[in-house]
Amino acid sequence: MKLRHSVRSGRPELVRAHADSLILLVEPALRAHPELWSRRLWRFDPAAMLAEAYAYRGRAEEAGRTIDRFVAAPGAKVGVPAVPA
Repeated sequence: MKLRHSVRSGRPELVRAHADSLILLVEPALRAHPELWSRRLWRFDPAAMLAEAYAYRGRAEEAGRTIDRFVAAPGAKVGVPAVPA
């Protein structure tokens, strides 16, 4: 959430900081707990958050691989709202 807010408010120094933090936290969590590839944390998909952080850091190849793996994960709910409207 902070990453997106920083992007929308035009604060590139915070975008880098929040993207780096997400990568440092989510990358090892997904490695240690593969079941998180198809789960949501509140309204967010950890793998999608990681892919977005990679993209903002200019790591397009890793972003693409991550989002592809997320979409292919068994049980992934791509495009399904996390909370009822």
